[in-house]
Amino acid sequence: MNSRLNMILALVGAALSFLAAPVEAIACHDLSKGLETAPNVRIDIAELVPAGSNFTGNTTNPSANINLTNLPAHCRVSAWFNTAVNNTVNFEVWLPVANEWNARLLTFGNGGWGGNVVYPDISRGLKQGFASMSCDTGHRAPSSDGVMFSDQEASIDFGHRALHLSVGHAKQIVNAFYEEPASWSYYSGCSTGGRQGFAEVQRYPDDFDGALIGAPVIWQTHLQAWENYVTIGQYPNTSDTFISTEQWTAIHNEAVRQCDTTDGLKDGLISDPTRCYFHPETLLCNKASTNLSACLTPPQLANLKTKYDPWVDTNNTLVYPGMSVGSELGGIQRYTNAPVGGGYGLSFFQYAILNDTSFTSTDITFADVQTAELINSYGAIEDAFSPNLTSFRDHGGKILHYHGWQDSVAPSAISPLYYSNVLDFFSEHENATSEDVSSFYRLFMVPGLQHCSSGDGAWVLGSASQVIDPPQNNSLHNALLALVEWTETDSAPDMLVGTRYTNVTRIGDTLIDDTVAYTRPICQWPALAEFQGDDKNNASNWVCPPSVFESFSTIE
Repeated sequence: MNSRLNMILALVGAALSFLAAPVEAIACHDLSKGLETAPNVRIDIAELVPAGSNFTGNTTNPSANINLTNLPAHCRVSAWFNTAVNNTVNFEVWLPVANEWNARLLTFGNGGWGGNVVYPDISRGLKQGFASMSCDTGHRAPSSDGVMFSDQEASIDFGHRALHLSVGHAKQIVNAFYEEPASWSYYSGCSTGGRQGFAEVQRYPDDFDGALIGAPVIWQTHLQAWENYVTIGQYPNTSDTFISTEQWTAIHNEAVRQCDTTDGLKDGLISDPTRCYFHPETLLCNKASTNLSACLTPPQLANLKTKYDPWVDTNNTLVYPGMSVGSELGGIQRYTNAPVGGGYGLSFFQYAILNDTSFTSTDITFADVQTAELINSYGAIEDAFSPNLTSFRDHGGKILHYHGWQDSVAPSAISPLYYSNVLDFFSEHENATSEDVSSFYRLFMVPGLQHCSSGDGAWVLGSASQVIDPPQNNSLHNALLALVEWTETDSAPDMLVGTRYTNVTRIGDTLIDDTVAYTRPICQWPALAEFQGDDKNNASNWVCPPSVFESFSTIE
């Protein structure tokens, strides 16, 4: 009797799933019919993807092409629209089936010079129940290819237009598929994605209700100038000022030796480099030095100091903050062991600023920075450095901003500097306090996080570009969920908990070993976690003291 009943129930279940599937498939397949108000949008793919499917991207950027496994059932939409005669923006929206949708739209930003849909991020958003969207910033190319800057329309697309218009179209697709709009709209992006996030909240405050912004390249024109500037002394690699990879490691180890315990605990991390004055002179070679790869000559020491010191030029003008002590392995080493300069800074000035492919990194001058400012007038296209967040605040928006102290790709000091600028702006215009600003904008500086991911610390936060998820999917361990809770319930986070896994090796998007090495609180800037317990590896033995902001300057 029981077996017969089970068989009947199984048949009924199969029949119901069979009947339900075509309804979803038709709704997905016919999405273009719901976009009459967006005639410029063309849908190439609108297909229902069954639960348990895998996906591998086919873009020009290998990091976007990892194998994404065990996806939930969803409607995959791939679409495009034109912004100018010869300029096309491609974007994708992955829509959970109706009973698994959390009624939210989540947009992800890009990295480098963009050029592709960021599939690893939208798949993670999908798995958390978000309708998830990413665009290619208006061109298809490797993320290191800056040639598109030679096209003014493509530059505008990359700067802000492509993402903004994609958000509007994604909202229409969501509305058409679910027959209701998303209740909330969120953003998550790191690096270029961080810049895109601030460009959005400054230019288009109604696009999002909350923005999770990491390692933002917000002063683009100046960062790319600095990236060229720090090659001086590193090229050619036969010069007496050149610092090798082995020497960068020695420098980092000495920085940790001197500054590790400023937080009261020896754990191999510099929790806040602003609380330690590093003396690299201890690394000077002497007659007793037997390992020249572990010491520095006077010319090398002078070169090193130009990397830490802010670039200050004519009339005491700050061009860009220097890299933070402890970030020696977080990207600066890309300036070693190569005969000539290169990278994002080089292509930016060659194509976006000077229109001169003969320009080399060591040619950079303050006059070039001024030219960049003229071409990209304050916040006009590529920069997102305006401290005026009034409209986003008035919209009810929330910004959760984070940056890793070990980042030397987008040196971390830029984030406290920008936060200070925002405080100054609201103090001057509204007589607001730091407490007033923290009601809608909070900064978290992450010890041991390099550029968006990796590093020596507890860097897994559930944020964009990380691929790896935290072990607990809640608002304490997942920064995105902290933002959601803050935005929707006004429960602001005073701290996050970062996770460090024993081994972050993965196959596709799956960790081989999910053993947690330790967890650590990340306090609202400028507070620093204090150890109060027996087990340093457990975040519960740490506390965040009250966060009291005074000022932040990169010029001593």
